[in-house]
Formats: sequence, structure tokens, C-alpha cells
Amino acid sequence: MQPENPKANKHLTPRFFYGWYIVGVGFIGDFMAVGMGPIALGVFLRPMRMALGWSFTKISTAFAIQGVLSMLLGPIVGLLLDRFGARPVMAFGAIVAGTGLILMGFVQHLWQFYVLFAVIGALGLQEAGHMATSVAVSKWFVRKLGRALAISSLGVPTGAVVVAPLTGILIFLLGWRGAWAALGLILLVVLLPPVLLLVRRSPEDMGLFPDGEDPASPSAESRRGTGPIINPAESDWTLTAALATGTLWILILASNLGGLTRSTLNIHLINYIQDLGQPASVASFIFSMTYVGSILSRAVYGFALERVPVRYCLAGNLLGQSLGLLFLMVLPFPFGVLPFILGNGLFGGGFGFISSYAWANYYGRRFLGSIRGVHRMFMISNLAGPVFAAIVRDLTGSYQSAFFVVIFMGMASAFLMLQAKRPVRKTV
Repeated sequence: MQPENPKANKHLTPRFFYGWYIVGVGFIGDFMAVGMGPIALGVFLRPMRMALGWSFTKISTAFAIQGVLSMLLGPIVGLLLDRFGARPVMAFGAIVAGTGLILMGFVQHLWQFYVLFAVIGALGLQEAGHMATSVAVSKWFVRKLGRALAISSLGVPTGAVVVAPLTGILIFLLGWRGAWAALGLILLVVLLPPVLLLVRRSPEDMGLFPDGEDPASPSAESRRGTGPIINPAESDWTLTAALATGTLWILILASNLGGLTRSTLNIHLINYIQDLGQPASVASFIFSMTYVGSILSRAVYGFALERVPVRYCLAGNLLGQSLGLLFLMVLPFPFGVLPFILGNGLFGGGFGFISSYAWANYYGRRFLGSIRGVHRMFMISNLAGPVFAAIVRDLTGSYQSAFFVVIFMGMASAFLMLQAKRPVRKTV
């Protein structure tokens, strides 16, 4: 038998790339951040209103306070992600969010609710969830970034599908106070250990390459020029350079306009369907089915991103959300339900992961956290949408006017997103 030639194995890599562990933890982080943040509050909305006598506007104002704090902290979190990696940031977020959720069970006054909810979201779930997880995954993948983000972001719809009915069951069994505490304990037990044990900053820190491949290997050389080039090292943009591009500001504005639909429905969809005369069980089922459609959307857009410019995927996604809500409003119940699930779920789901792909695809890996932090600083739709809808509901007794406004904004955002072309570095 011939002895093994060491040169022949020079570029061999482990069968299982460590970056997929990062994807797995990202899934858990997104699951918790979405399920136990806006999704959970949507289920708690009526029980807390009945028990404490607060209006929908007062409860939804918590999102405005949380949003302002998140905007202020976004650039700081982004810098920390670039400098120290996701592990300390996510661990801190998990501890703060879990503790805050437990304390929510002891709320007696409105100011206590505002403080806790703001801290849970801005100092907890933001660090444990989407912003941190998408940056972490983007640091580990280049050629396979689309599929990696698609898998990681499955935690978003899965969290909504699982946590919404789970929260309803916990409220039934433990009351709304006990349910908050139970959610906090679940978050700490499920999220904190894998973050501490598995998360690492980048493949380079472990002597690895993005996608688990040595770019000098024969397999990598054979693929050069055969597919879309994503995040080549030379395309890394500094924060200052990125801020000077029109594309960055188009992405921010379009994300804000389109985000009005998502943020509003996360809080008010269940209550809106109950306003139509449907029981809470039916409303929760429709809400969950929308996120089942969003799970399937990862396959649709994960495939499309490898073949279609990302701005077209983003525009189609935003248009799907708007049309889905429009059908739900103008068609008599239940005929608008299926078009709503298809539009808002299958075609309008997954905006977060497509957006994350766009930022990494356009601006590279190295300073991605800092750039995403600035993006977060300008995201006012997360606070404006729910509060605006709540005010309209309290004043008029209906969501109709508010929903038509967010539909129009969503359609405008789809057109605007088409203008978000890949930035070109200026030559001197």
C-alpha cells in the first residue's frame, strides 16, 4: 500500500464545518428573541389590559420606549460585535432578557412595565437575537451565506409558531404573571448554555476559512467565476465609506416603510381578528399559519438569492406583505385568510434574513456589526407601527385606517427597494 501523500491532503477540511454550530445557536437566539418579545406581548395584550385596566395605546407605547432605547444602543452593540464577537454580547442579552421576563410577573404599575419591557428588548433580546445572530452567521459564511442565514433565521417563524400557543397555554395554567416568569426561565435554560459553549467570533480565530474552505484549494479554484461572488475580502467597507453610499440610506428608508406592516401585525393581528368576531383560538391559529408560511419562505428566497439580485427579492417580499394584508381587509372573512397567509407568510416572510444577506453582500464581513448598528439606530418603524395602530384602535374602535396606511407604506417601500443597487467604491 502506498503511503499517504501529505501534499495531497494539504487542503482537506473537516467534514463538518464549525460555522454550522453558529447557525444552530443563531436559530435558538432568533427563536427566543422573536417568540418571547413582540409575539409574546401580542398574546398578553388582552389579559394584561383586562387585569390592569390599561388601554391598548398604553401597552403598545412600551414598544416605542423599547424602540428608542434600541436605536440609541444599536451602534454600540454593533461595535461590540465587531470587536469581541457574538458570544459575550449574546450571553449578556440572554441573562438580561431572562431576568427581565421573570420580573414582568411582578409588574403592578405602568412605569414598571415600560422599564422592564424596554430593558428586555433593548438590552436583552436585541443582543441575544436577530442583530447579533445575523452578524455572527455572516462572519462565518461567504459563498454559502444565503442558505446559512435562511436556516438560522428559521428561528424567527418557528419561535412565533411555537411560542404563541405555548404562551396561551401558560397563561391558562399559570395566569399571565406566572406565564411571564415561566418564559424567562425557559429562555435562560435553553439559550444561555449553547451561547457560552459554542459561539466563536470568526473562522479566522479558529484557523479556519469562511464556508470551511481554504480559498487556495483546488475545489475553491475550480468554482471561481461560476457563481455569485458574495463578500469577497476586498469588498469590505468601513463604516465611514458605507455611510457615504446612497444604497445604505435607501435600505434604511425602505426597511422602515416596509417594517410598519411587520411590526404592527406582530402586536395587533390577533386582536384585529378577534375584532372581526372570531375567538382567540381562531386568531392564534391564523397568526401561527402566517409564520408557517414564513418558514417555507426561507426555501423560496434561499433558492432565489443564489440566482436573483437581492434587491428584487426584498421588493417582492415587501409587496407580498402589503398585498396579503390588503386581501385580509377587503375580502369577507374567512375568504381573505388564505391570500393573507400566502402573501404575508410565504412571499412576505423572511424579510429579516434577506435584509441581513443584503447588508453582508453589499458591505462585507469585517465591519458588518458597526454598519448594522447604524442601521438599527434609524429603525423607527418598530416603535411607530404598533403605537400608531393602537392609537387609531382606541380612538375609532377599528384598525381599518391604520392598516390601510401601513399597506400604502409597504407598497412604496417595495418600489424604493428596487433602487437599492450594489454600492460601487469610488476610485481616486
